[in-house]
Amino acid sequence: MNAYQECQTSGNQWPPLVSPMLLEESRSASEHKFPPILDCRRAPQGGTIFDDLEKRMVRYAAEYRAVLQEIQRHFMMPVDSSVTAFLTDNRAIPSMLLEAIPHLKTYFGADAVFSLRVSIDGPGSHILYAVVKWPGKVCDVRSALQRFDHEWWLRRAGQAAGFLTFTYELV
Repeated sequence: MNAYQECQTSGNQWPPLVSPMLLEESRSASEHKFPPILDCRRAPQGGTIFDDLEKRMVRYAAEYRAVLQEIQRHFMMPVDSSVTAFLTDNRAIPSMLLEAIPHLKTYFGADAVFSLRVSIDGPGSHILYAVVKWPGKVCDVRSALQRFDHEWWLRRAGQAAGFLTFTYELV
């Protein structure tokens, strides 16, 4: 049995919206009214927009590696790649961490040790914790964290969209 039919329709017998003659007239008229379509793969100067794409990608990757190295200078990071992967997935966070460094040192002291770790909450969201390792009293670190929060972090916390938390750990 052959299921193919020469003329298959949906069962609706719709008349054509535009007669073929009108369609041809509108096509020929439109060819004269509009400039030719530009080839979007070509830049106006004749080169392609992709000519130096690889160079830009290499430069961007080098700049990003430099940012990660700067973060590693100021924060202890786990041996696994969890923090690096998190920072790569959340590109706004590295610049926030770099911006936070002088403020962290102001509130917690120049000799304070800071670390980064990633945690997964209940629904599976990843959160980066910037942790100050505190050898002193709990009331002192809470006071320092409260000043840091009120005087610097709370104005910027919205930019992190809940993916970055500053906290402390007693050692």
